[in-house]
Amino acid sequence: MPSVCVHLMTACILKDRLDIISESDFYLGSIAPDAVNLNGFAEERVRYAAHLRSKDYGAWKKNIADYYKSAANRRGDFLKGFFLHLYTDIAWDEIIQPGLFDYLKASGYSDSELNSQKWKELSRFDSQLRSDARYKQIIKKLPEAQCRAVSSVSAAQLDNFRALTVKAKESDKQSEAPRYLSFKAIADTAELAYGYIKDLYGS
Repeated sequence: MPSVCVHLMTACILKDRLDIISESDFYLGSIAPDAVNLNGFAEERVRYAAHLRSKDYGAWKKNIADYYKSAANRRGDFLKGFFLHLYTDIAWDEIIQPGLFDYLKASGYSDSELNSQKWKELSRFDSQLRSDARYKQIIKKLPEAQCRAVSSVSAAQLDNFRALTVKAKESDKQSEAPRYLSFKAIADTAELAYGYIKDLYGS
C-alpha cells in the first residue's frame, strides 16, 4: 500500500472523472482507512478490518463490493473517497510495489529489508508531493469535511488523523529526492483504481 500523500494526490487527479461535488469530503474519505494508524502502524487485524482487507485480492475486492451494497449513501463523495482508497491500495500493490521491490533488491537490500526500505522511499516521495501546489490545495480543503465513521474507523479517529495529516507540512529543508518513485507511479495507479471504482459504481 502507498502513503497518505499518494492517496490524496490520486484522489486529486481523479476527482473530475469521478464527478466529485464535495472535494473536502472526497479527500477525507480517501485517507479514512489509514486513520487506524494514528499512533503508528496498527496491528494487522486492525488494519485489515479498516480496509475490508483479505490476503487474497479476489476476496478483498469482493469484500469491497459487499460493503458497497450494504452502505447507506454509498454514492456520497466521502464514501467514494473511501472506496477509492481501497482500490488505490490494490492497484499500487498490483502494478507499482513489485517494481519498487525489484529495484530495492537490485540495490542490494535483502527480503527482510524491503518493507522498511519501501517506506523510506515513500517518505522521500511524500516530501516531494507536499511541495506540489495541488497537494497544498488539498490540505486546505481537508478541514472543511465532516468526519464520520466508516468500516471500523470511528469519527473521532478520523478527526485526529486528519489533524495529523494537515499538520505534516512541507519540510523547510530540501530532502533527498526519491530514487525510484515518480508521479508516473501515481498516474498509473490512478488509472487502474479508476477502472475498479468505475466498475463498482456501474458506470
